[in-house]
Amino acid sequence: PWWVKEREFEDPTVEIDWSLKTHFDYNLVHSWVSKETAQEWQEKQAELIREAVANKTPGNTLKDMALANMGLHYAGSDLFNYSQLSRPEYSTVILDTFDVSGQIDNKYGLTRTQLGIPKWQGTPEENSAMVAAVLHFLGSTRVGYVSINENNKKVWFSPDKANRIISWGDVEEPVNTPGILWPGNKLGSLVLPNKCNSLISFVIPQSGISKYHHTALSRAATFLGYAESTIISARLQIFLKTLGYDGVGSDASANNVGFGVLAGNGELGRLNYLVNPWHGALIRKADFMLTDLPLAPTRPIDSGITRFCATCKKCAEMCPGSALSLADEPSWDTLSAQNGLGVKNYTNDWHKCRPWAWPPSPNTVGSCGVCQAVCVFSKLEESSVHDIIKPVVSQTPLFNRFFKRMDDMFNYNNPENPEEWWGRDYKNYPYSRAVPGN
Repeated sequence: PWWVKEREFEDPTVEIDWSLKTHFDYNLVHSWVSKETAQEWQEKQAELIREAVANKTPGNTLKDMALANMGLHYAGSDLFNYSQLSRPEYSTVILDTFDVSGQIDNKYGLTRTQLGIPKWQGTPEENSAMVAAVLHFLGSTRVGYVSINENNKKVWFSPDKANRIISWGDVEEPVNTPGILWPGNKLGSLVLPNKCNSLISFVIPQSGISKYHHTALSRAATFLGYAESTIISARLQIFLKTLGYDGVGSDASANNVGFGVLAGNGELGRLNYLVNPWHGALIRKADFMLTDLPLAPTRPIDSGITRFCATCKKCAEMCPGSALSLADEPSWDTLSAQNGLGVKNYTNDWHKCRPWAWPPSPNTVGSCGVCQAVCVFSKLEESSVHDIIKPVVSQTPLFNRFFKRMDDMFNYNNPENPEEWWGRDYKNYPYSRAVPGN
């Protein structure tokens, strides 16, 4: 703003006498408190916590305590580190390995059980609203829920990415035996708890810098989405554990897009990614978590996207590897073993996609992402006219071809110079959508 003025270096509005300034000994901050005093304070705080939770004091209920405890988790902290967080056994099993997930206020505090506080009790509807509020706070934009049954258990891979056969059993927590892909190709197993019969599906948006496709800059958007998904999952596990419930992370053990569709977080697009009215195809992951917390299931949605894909074909036309189908109608047919059965879709030729899509790639330095970036719905927030287009698309397909031609006219297909991003006016540039919400 014009009324904000700049001052000289080392001359802020607060006066500083640099001749008197010295290094401060941080250990002095707490050194005046004796161990006996600290113990006394902790006991008093424990009583305050017990009383507040028992009285359901607004702002100090068990769910509020769980939210504060969840915030303890951050990459690089002394509680967890990112290399451990990325390993399958840490993102799949319940995170009580470090004996901190049940703590209420900090790592030196007392657990819910030690304080004698009973587990959280709420209706499925109340619990669903609570979890959605937490995930929005963490940076997820859309949340839905699926009740697990024999049909949707088929959405799990078997073997999964860790070469584990997936099964279900009456176990208290997941029983994980990692497999080996090579050398030796040894099958492992993952037994999921029957008691975890609800699934939380939550959307992790992908940054708009994906439009600089085929660059390392674009790949940064992909990697960041996965990293944020992992951290959000770990924090959600801590939140659930503090309430007295279990959370079992996804760990690439199932088709996240499938659960995103079933939970109502989007529709299956021509590119076989999740596409929704809010982000288009710029969704890095519709991550999910199993839990025994009772939740009210949400319904799949129809916003006209699948119908729009039938006539649009833009992602297929722009695909550099010609990997996406140009068919007029979806089909039950498959092209190879890389296509799953039982879904009527526009079949991808993954043999043509793979050399472009993921590293290592013989064709590009960075990630491809063309199909995600050029999707008409990926640009819906860039112009107010799209607020008119969205409800029209959801009600009738009559104007779909016209809207696609309009998208072509805006020349969204040609990526901008990546150097422009580095020189952007970030003070007026939209924040990453992964910034935690209010």
